[in-house]
Amino acid sequence: MTHESRDRSPEEDGQRADGTNRSPRPLTIPVQSRVRGILLRLTGGLLVTVGIITEVIGFGRFQAMTRYHIGTHPWWATFVVTAVMALGGFVIYAGRLLQRDDRRHSTKVIDPSATAELGEFVLYLRSFDDDADRAQLESSITHGIASTVGDVVLSGKTEEEQLIAALRPAGRVVAAGQPGQVLPPAGADRFFMADDNWQQTILDLMIRARLVVIAAGGGQAVLWELTQAFRYLTPPQRLVLLIPLEPQAYNTFRDRVSAALRQEVEHVRAETGREWLPPALPDYPPGDTRSWNSTVKGLILFDEAWRPHFNRLGVPRAGLSRPRRQVYFSVRRVLHPVFTQLGIHTAGSSATRIPGPGRRRRQP
Repeated sequence: MTHESRDRSPEEDGQRADGTNRSPRPLTIPVQSRVRGILLRLTGGLLVTVGIITEVIGFGRFQAMTRYHIGTHPWWATFVVTAVMALGGFVIYAGRLLQRDDRRHSTKVIDPSATAELGEFVLYLRSFDDDADRAQLESSITHGIASTVGDVVLSGKTEEEQLIAALRPAGRVVAAGQPGQVLPPAGADRFFMADDNWQQTILDLMIRARLVVIAAGGGQAVLWELTQAFRYLTPPQRLVLLIPLEPQAYNTFRDRVSAALRQEVEHVRAETGREWLPPALPDYPPGDTRSWNSTVKGLILFDEAWRPHFNRLGVPRAGLSRPRRQVYFSVRRVLHPVFTQLGIHTAGSSATRIPGPGRRRRQP
């Protein structure tokens, strides 16, 4: 497969894969330590255990105090109990941060020359700037005392880890690693590319992937990746557009996508003499996104005719019925019809397979 002649190298564009204006850098591989990871895991586990015990003791004292009239206790008793519970929550959080760093040492790093041997896989594309947002630990969806108690039963997983777990039925999830990064985030397996060939590598993987997930955001690289996906992916159900944007930012992104697609239409016409009608991104559905505390606000899926469907992630129920892994459960619910159509089997489901990725390009 040859690259499009229009796709200039990052040096010619003056941009890297993350869309930033920097000089190209050689391939670098992060340094991971199994021993350091084990120490982080043990220390983090100890802190989490201590924090849970502290919170349980504090909550028990709070419950005992509420059974009697508040005036029977010293004025400072409530303050002390609240401080103990807050301290327990802080210790739990610190321990989970250490456990997250342990998982960063365990993230699989793929040899770039071995990407042809991945088998069935999911390609996760995003701006490198998004990694920090998606590396945040799961937070409580409740408030006050309920929030403090809810911290005990949170999963301790990052948003990326939950997203990757939801995608994993479709295959191994791989993502480009940020050049020069000391440690990759916990979540998708990483492969690292030299800046002078990232477009060719991404396009090759995009054509072969069972599912392509692109996170909307800033940077010219994301616009290029989305344009290529619209042009070459078949069937359209293989493309999932992740929306980590509020309505105003999404509208700005949609305008930029429209401008990039207009340029691509002109290029297709000049190159092939054919008319290509790319899909248009839908409006942002109404609703209050503030009640959903994840950075991932929704997913845009496409049907067999490239008609887009914007699916807002559901607002979780408050309380302790399901405070864990909200991103995982919401994404899995939205992706279930796509998995069914692509013949991707999940627990308790049956599917009728439609044509897979193959090795051909979708011609405009």
